[in-house]
Amino acid sequence: MEPIPYRIRIGVTGHRVLDNETELKKQLIEVLKTEIAKLFDNDSLNLLNKNLIAPVTYSVLTPLAEGADRLVAETVMEYDARSCVEVVLPLTLHDYKKTFKNPDDPRFDELYNKARQVKQMRNHRLETEPEIIQNTIEINIKNRIEKAKKEAFEKAGHHIVNHCDVLIAIWDGKKSQGIGGTSDIIEYAVSKKRPVIIISANPPYSIKVKKGMV
Repeated sequence: MEPIPYRIRIGVTGHRVLDNETELKKQLIEVLKTEIAKLFDNDSLNLLNKNLIAPVTYSVLTPLAEGADRLVAETVMEYDARSCVEVVLPLTLHDYKKTFKNPDDPRFDELYNKARQVKQMRNHRLETEPEIIQNTIEINIKNRIEKAKKEAFEKAGHHIVNHCDVLIAIWDGKKSQGIGGTSDIIEYAVSKKRPVIIISANPPYSIKVKKGMV
């Protein structure tokens, strides 16, 4: 009987539009090969290298949005076939798919159907949520829905940070335009002293590591 793998939980945040997924994938593989190991202390590394504990594999905590979310999940699972995906949906599946450019993108469906588990942050569709539509004139419902979406994305990002061992971020270095954006989630991870590995979304796609608590 094979030993149960030692599973590192990788959280993901990043942009939906990426200019060069091929180069970013190369950097992600470099992160998996070398950078994550640097987060272990020497005693832990010695145990891993001597195979005195179970083999290492990964769980990827991700909302599976377009861009970074899917790229990291796909790359990790290709790198290590024992790895898995844990999906964190900010909204109901119906509402969430409507935020994609292509709601029927097979990349999402393929990864979603492989998920080890799915965590859904909201239980009701936004247009039927009592706290949004109750005692609200129609002109304000859209504003409330947009506000609820942003809060849901922030909540999902915080959940990922709170439950991961290391956060991988594909980021252009710019501040978020709204709450729950990439820079906000990175700042939250740093405040929680989570290790963060940042891959620049722009050439030369450099890697920066914030070790946090190691």
